[in-house]
Order: sequence, then C-alpha cells, then structure tokens
Amino acid sequence: MEWFPIIVFLVLLALNLQVAFAIAIASLSFFMMSSGVPQELFIQRFVAVTHSFPLLAVPFFILAGVIMNASGITNRLMLLADAFVGHMVGGLAQVNIMLSTLMGGMSGSANADAAMQSKILVPEMTKRGYEAPFSAAVTACSSIISVIIPPGIGLILYGFLGNVSIGRLFAAGFLPGFVLCVGLMLVAGRISTLRGYRPMRDQRASWPERGSAFVHAFWALLMPIGIIGGIRFGFFTPTEAGAAAVIYATIVGIAYRELKLRESAKILLEAAMATAVVMLVIAAAASLGYYFAWHQIPDKISKGLLAITENPILLLLVINLLLLVLGAFIEGGGRADHPDADPCSGDQCGWHRPSPFRDRHGP
Repeated sequence: MEWFPIIVFLVLLALNLQVAFAIAIASLSFFMMSSGVPQELFIQRFVAVTHSFPLLAVPFFILAGVIMNASGITNRLMLLADAFVGHMVGGLAQVNIMLSTLMGGMSGSANADAAMQSKILVPEMTKRGYEAPFSAAVTACSSIISVIIPPGIGLILYGFLGNVSIGRLFAAGFLPGFVLCVGLMLVAGRISTLRGYRPMRDQRASWPERGSAFVHAFWALLMPIGIIGGIRFGFFTPTEAGAAAVIYATIVGIAYRELKLRESAKILLEAAMATAVVMLVIAAAASLGYYFAWHQIPDKISKGLLAITENPILLLLVINLLLLVLGAFIEGGGRADHPDADPCSGDQCGWHRPSPFRDRHGP
C-alpha cells in the first residue's frame, strides 16, 4: 500500500477534482491507513506550514497585483504594450503576451494575470474576430510568464520549499521569461497570419507616441526594478519586498487618481480569495510531503531516473517530459477559458475595468 496515496491522487485528478483537495485527500488516506503514524499529524502538518515568514510574501505580492488592477496601472501597461507591438500581425494577441510580460514584474501571480486579461482582453479579442479558443489559449499560456519573471509567486514557493535563495531565483527569472515571451509572440504571429487576424494599428506607433506611453507607465515599470534591486543589495527580504510592493502600488494608484477608497473592501476580498487558493495547495502539499518522507519516495524516484540515464542533459529532458505530462492534468496558475473565469466572479469582489482600446479603436 506504499503507493496507494499516489494512486488516490491520480484517480482524483482524473475525476477533475481540484488539485488542493486531491492532494489533501491523498495525504489523509496515508495517515488513516498507516498504523505507525498518528492521525493528528495530518492537521499539524497542514497548519504548521502556514506559520512561515517567507510565505508572507505570497499574499503581499498578490495584494499588490490586485491594487494595480484597481488603480489603472494595468491599462497604462496595456497601452504601452500596444504602442510597441500593436502594429504586428495578430495585434491584440501580441499585446496580450507583452502585457503578461510587463505584469510579471508587478503581480507575480498567474492567477491575477489570467483573471485580469480574461476580463479585459479576451472579450475584446472575441469582438474583433479572434476565435474564443485561441484567445483563451493565448491568455492562459502568456499568464505563465508572470510566474517566471520576478517577483513570481512560484519562485517564492520554490525557494521556500527547496531552501533556495529567493533573491537568486528572482535574478535568474528574467532571461527565461523574456525568451518565453518572444517564443509565444512568434507562435501567435504565425497562427494569426494563417487565420488572417489583423494588426490593431495600420502602422507603427511613432516614437513620440511610444515615449508618451512609456512616461505614463514609468512609475509602474519602476516596481520590479526596485524589488530586485532592494533584495539584491540587502535593503529588504523578499517578504519585506512584498510589503514594499503593496505600499508602492498604493502610492502610485493614488498618484494616478484612479484608486478609490470605496474599493478597498473589494480589493482585500479578491486578494484574500486568491491567497487562499495558493495557501490551500501549500498546506495540503505539506501533509503529503510527510508521506513522501516516510516512504522515501523522492529517493526512490531519483534512483529510478538515474537508472534511465546519468547524463545530466538527458536527465533534465526526462524531468521536463515528466513535468509536461503532469502539467496536462494538474491545473495551472490561471484559468482563462471564460471571461469571468477567476475566483471573484460577478459582483462578489473586484471590478470590471473596460478595455482602453474600445473607445480609441471603435468596435
């Protein structure tokens, strides 16, 4: 019965149960079926992992991203992306990808990125003739960039769980994020050419127009520079950087005169719900981690991989292939299959900011 919890986990995933609950039930099955393990440990492990100072960075960065969405920073970044890539084939798709890259240095959350873009850009793309599956695919794929480019929530979690320097992870995230951005733009451009998706602009934006868009988004663009610089030069820890990001986003939102006090409750509610999704997975994984340690599952998996090959390059390819297969079944950071596909649908929390392109470009 050593592998029973893993079988339970895979079966629950096949039944389309949410990942957090699948992990929790799988780990609970281990504690209930193991005579030598106290069942109370399940709750202890579930709760204890949340009492961590580094993990405070998660709600802080999520809150910073929500504040930016509420304060008009996102629209300014969108107009900046439009000024630089809106003339390309499949202009809205290119803007979608570029915006995710810019948002990666702001919110660090694929959930926040996908939820925001699925409300603003996906309806606009559908309205302009883009097929809904293509619009959803572009939004979902590009939202992954937000996790890679600092301050990605995934980098914080990996650093915490793997005992790796979060500052170094942040510094290492830029290049892969930009490479992914370029790759997605090339693929989106090719598909747009085949399907006849037109550019948003008839011609390139002039450099004065690009400069104006850059000036309007300047204070928002300073955030990732300040975060990385502050961490690398020892001014604050990643957790303190999250708090600084919240303060900075609030100040910028007030300076732009778009952050309203009456929206505070909605902002906090949306951030709390998004944080709960992440923390529930972490708490459930901590309980399952005890099962892995008890049966030495990581050691057995590593020996199995080394039995296949000891070549480091081939080993990385095997691991990536495994992650690719698992990624097809395990839900990712963002869901963009519907314009309202986020934890705060309807009027429960948040707001709906219209696309800045509608008035300017017409229907």
